[in-house]
Amino acid sequence: MAPFDLTGVTVTADALHTQRAHARFLVDEKKAHYLLVVKANQPELHRRLRSLPWKDVTARRYDREIGHGRRETRVTRALTVTDLGLDFPHAAQAVRILRHRTDRTTGTVSRDDVRAVGDGQGFGAGSCTRLSAVSLKARTRAVAPSAGHTKPQSTGAASSKGT
Repeated sequence: MAPFDLTGVTVTADALHTQRAHARFLVDEKKAHYLLVVKANQPELHRRLRSLPWKDVTARRYDREIGHGRRETRVTRALTVTDLGLDFPHAAQAVRILRHRTDRTTGTVSRDDVRAVGDGQGFGAGSCTRLSAVSLKARTRAVAPSAGHTKPQSTGAASSKGT
């Protein structure tokens, strides 16, 4: 990403790129924003995100889709985390994406629970406390794609201009 002008771009990436050095590089050097999936490769950050008061979150987005032989419901919640001591560079917002998927042929149900962290600036309205629902939907699709939408981006991370 070094040769690219990422000023104002929100970079979304999977857990492989959820590294402190990557977050610092994006924000400090490239003047970009980030939304990064958090998994067990960052155990303390993952534990802290799981322990947040998700049931109390009022910023939510519900999406329901039917396609590719599946019925899917996605609930996305966002929480401002600037004062919670997450110990991750520029972390200002946490996102939880809970996805329920039903195969319409077999009736098989699956559930995914994805956590992500972001600097909060690339989510719209310029403030992590006023989340743009449309902007959040586009970014969470990139970090937690539904079945049939799982082709990786050629760079290993998806990006879009912040709104």
